[in-house]
Amino acid sequence: MITFALYVYFRLFFREFGLNLIEEVAYFAGFNLLGLSLLMFFFILAEYGSNKVFRLEMNRRAKNFRPGRSWLPLLLAIMVAFGSCKHKTIAGFKKDAGTGVFTKYANLEPEDVLIVMNGEVINHNTVPLGQDFILINKNVQGFEVRDNKISIGCSLQIRDEQGKLIMDEADLFKGKSEFDPTDAGLLKCHVNTGQPMEWQKQYRVSVRFWDKYGDGKIENDFTIDIQDEG
Repeated sequence: MITFALYVYFRLFFREFGLNLIEEVAYFAGFNLLGLSLLMFFFILAEYGSNKVFRLEMNRRAKNFRPGRSWLPLLLAIMVAFGSCKHKTIAGFKKDAGTGVFTKYANLEPEDVLIVMNGEVINHNTVPLGQDFILINKNVQGFEVRDNKISIGCSLQIRDEQGKLIMDEADLFKGKSEFDPTDAGLLKCHVNTGQPMEWQKQYRVSVRFWDKYGDGKIENDFTIDIQDEG
């Protein structure tokens, strides 16, 4: 019940960002797994936390040992941990309070997400009309490597305040999608502002990076506030 309440709070807080059915199920399962892990942890603490109880329990089990019964909670906890490590599934989200960039990722994980304008990292979302900027996912982990290469895709969509699509680039890396693994240190998407954008208007920017050799992806969504050039 507690994990369900936390999940509902999470979805209400980030309600403006849509999730597909698979992502919805994955996040819900993650919250439930977290709840199960915490329940197991406190159960084990309650059973073995007291030294006196532990010694009495050990004496009793030495006389009347039944394999599998006493260690079942611990075994289940180990199985859950082992299963999580085995699949190596990475999924999560983060939001930058300054720029408002909301990032969700699966099987690729950025250490940090930055916006750079005029060579400086900014902590706001105001952009002068005609000014370009760079969205950067820093130190990304999780790419599948083949023949010492990784393959990356990058799409860019921009919508106006009415939701009309004014830019739609399906793959900015098309024709040159193979890179050295070290290039994953900085995944960059260059964004230009100008016509048909207008000053004192807001625009929704959606950038998506994905692993062409695997199933990993990173989605960055944010709003830019266009101001007069001067």
